[in-house]
Amino acid sequence: MLTWVGKKPLRYAIAMAATGLLALTIQFIMAPTHTIGGINYADVWHTTFTIIGVTLIFAGIATEVYTEAVSIRREALAKAIK
Repeated sequence: MLTWVGKKPLRYAIAMAATGLLALTIQFIMAPTHTIGGINYADVWHTTFTIIGVTLIFAGIATEVYTEAVSIRREALAKAIK
């Protein structure tokens, strides 16, 4: 992990991925409580929540990959300077 940032990028990546998973599953978990008069009002959000959820999961993965790449480059630069 990056010494100059600490463990924050990993926390951000996990938070984005967890929020993405929540966005993908919340519409199914909350469907019974959003059915009024036989109409499921949670059905309107499937496409929106799917797009948001997948985007957040990929953003979390990209954040962690980018952070590790920066860390590797910084370590290599520090070794090259010595």
